[in-house]
Amino acid sequence: MKRYLIVLFVLMLLLSVTMEVLFSTVLTQYRFPFSALIPAFFVFLGSVTVSVAWQAKGHGINVIMGVKVLKLILSLLLLFAYAFLVKEGVLPFALTFAAFFLIYLIYESWMFLDLNKNKDK
Repeated sequence: MKRYLIVLFVLMLLLSVTMEVLFSTVLTQYRFPFSALIPAFFVFLGSVTVSVAWQAKGHGINVIMGVKVLKLILSLLLLFAYAFLVKEGVLPFALTFAAFFLIYLIYESWMFLDLNKNKDK
């Protein structure tokens, strides 16, 4: 479990630094408030996912699909909340969020595959 959390934290740190560098140098006109909310959301979500997946190791597809549905619902709620409450920089926030979401989806798929592969050992 520790390994998956370390990979998650390193991945989110690298993405956060990359995002900050891009928005500070190249994409300055697209900066948006609360940019740190995106990596924090995915670290929280990832920690919960790793914990649930580790505890439900071997329970199969139901747990995986439940986690994915919960992740999608929470993500949509965050996007709508940002759009309605902040109303500034919604498109850059949504595009950055989508990029983080796709990268997190790849991480999560790797994690579930690795967990299932290692449960046989």
